[in-house]
Amino acid sequence: MTIVDQQLVNIEIIASTKGIGSELSLKYQSQAYRLYQAFALSKLDELGTIDREERIIQQCPKLVGETASQYLLVRETAYYSLWEKILTVPEISIEIEIQQASIWLFQELWFRLEDLLGAKQLQGLANILLDATPVAKEWSDLDRLLRLDPASSSKLVEWQEDDFVEFTGQLYHLTQSKLGHKFVTEITVEIITTMPTRLQALLVNTLNISAVSPH
Repeated sequence: MTIVDQQLVNIEIIASTKGIGSELSLKYQSQAYRLYQAFALSKLDELGTIDREERIIQQCPKLVGETASQYLLVRETAYYSLWEKILTVPEISIEIEIQQASIWLFQELWFRLEDLLGAKQLQGLANILLDATPVAKEWSDLDRLLRLDPASSSKLVEWQEDDFVEFTGQLYHLTQSKLGHKFVTEITVEIITTMPTRLQALLVNTLNISAVSPH
């Protein structure tokens, strides 16, 4: 647990994370904290001569051991305030989400095309797809996409957001020309419904198809 003086932190009132009312938020060294508990100095001093900060630790088992690093104790004028670190999930950029959605759809659709078209027709479709999408130049590019983990948050450096949008659109429309608009749309929607909601919305918008119903 870190102990600091009030002058070193920034405390502000923000909208409650529960959507009702407001709450206090503290910023310290680029980290956000929420108020956990306050200790009035008068009450602490009534309990004896033990160091105030040691007394607070005795009252809060969470301040001992590994969990202690999640808390910040602030010395204020008439009390100590104890703050709990807000653990945040790293945000994923829209570009990465489009990459994830595109690779996911490509892999699932390509797997089905292998059964529906056979090796010769699939190779012909792949050649047309490669001609239509400059960022994918040869079979090795398609093979690489088939081997990637769609959930990876690592960006393909040579592919930009527009490249994935173009690639996915070409894949979708070329497949429709081979197997029929309605049939391919049904398969695509079926694949999309297996994805996280945020990825579903991206593909529905990218491919301009009807909204996907929750499964």
